[in-house]
This record gives sequence, C-alpha cells and structure tokens, in this order.
Amino acid sequence: MGKLKLAKIETDSWELEDGEAKNSENPTSFFIPSLESRQNLLPDDKAKLILRIRTVNDKDVEEDNVEGMWVIVREKKEDFFVGILDTTAECTDEMKMGMEVLFEPRHVVQVHVQKKR
Repeated sequence: MGKLKLAKIETDSWELEDGEAKNSENPTSFFIPSLESRQNLLPDDKAKLILRIRTVNDKDVEEDNVEGMWVIVREKKEDFFVGILDTTAECTDEMKMGMEVLFEPRHVVQVHVQKKR
C-alpha cells in the first residue's frame, strides 16, 4: 500500500475544503463541531464534508463547483479517516454514492453520531 494522500483538484478533479479555515475566517456564521467530536469519529458515524469539484461545461470551460456531501466513516488509517460517500454530487456523475473519500478532522463541518457513546 502506498502513502495515503488527500485528493487534489489539479490531479483528481476534486478536493476537500478546510472546515477549520472556513470557521476561522467566519467564526460567527460558519460553525463546525468541536475538535473532540471531529477527531473521535467511529465506524458508521456520518461526517459532512465540503468538496470542490472541477467540471468542464458545454463550452469546454473549467468550472469549480462546491457541494456539501455526507460520508459514512468506515475506519481510521494513520492520521486520516476513510469514508464512503452517502450522497451523489449534483454537478457530475463522477462523484457517486459509495465512492471512497480520505479526509482529516479539519475537513469535517457536521457530524451525525450513529451510536450513543
């Protein structure tokens, strides 16, 4: 297995927005869960991520689309979480339910805990 790495828009046509950075820029209007809840996700918990997805329109012009999408947490590997998309992107057929997504706690903007802790 190779080194785990996050998707980059330049090579993968999509990447994750940094929820912590968005919260720092707009602390009174962009809320995120506590660091503890974002770090302690367990399998079957759901996490909402913001994806920036690059598409090409009908005039052959690249466009960046931003979509909030839910993933179901499957496991933690090294410093990353592995999740499976629980929604399908509206802007492209390439980002479908069931696709694997690697993310870090800083990317999580909402949490839905499946089991009582």
